[in-house]
Amino acid sequence: MPTKIIQQKIKAYRHLISKSNLFAILQSIFLERGTLEYVSHVIQQRLYNHGRDSLGRKLSTDSAGANGVYADYTIQIKRRLEERPDKRFSTWDSRTRNVTLNDYNAFYSSWQMIPGESEAWLIGDFLKDNLNTGRFSHIYENFKLMFVDKFQFEAIILDLTKQEKLSFFMNFLLPKVLNRLKNEMNRI
Repeated sequence: MPTKIIQQKIKAYRHLISKSNLFAILQSIFLERGTLEYVSHVIQQRLYNHGRDSLGRKLSTDSAGANGVYADYTIQIKRRLEERPDKRFSTWDSRTRNVTLNDYNAFYSSWQMIPGESEAWLIGDFLKDNLNTGRFSHIYENFKLMFVDKFQFEAIILDLTKQEKLSFFMNFLLPKVLNRLKNEMNRI
């Protein structure tokens, strides 16, 4: 390829990169369904399998009993439902090893991604129906000893750990951004 053509291509690439709206690229990636699925999966696995918040702390309800996780009453209910399933509670999570925040899966399935210019936030419905009674309370009401207020609770629960953020950036976001830039460059 003649030098003049190479120089023209380099100039065009520099122009493209300087004119590329990286924020628009990030916003479009944040709005993709796959992004919400990726981030949700990572957080759900941490909560469900380990019962830890984004700061790495083990979640423990304020009324935790002998097991240090749930109130003894909650454990009795979960065990009873495990032994004698009840159709009203067919989706009830009977695990007691760690706090999962997944009694009915309603919380996990309520999550949505809200994109900003260069970052995104995960939001969710933190109200839970207490034993399908129609009486709702904020999930934070069970964790007042661990968190300052419900806003801090929501932010820390629906955030990634430092390691998860690094992995998200390196394994998910960066390849997508580079692919978009590469596609734009190929159009030149």
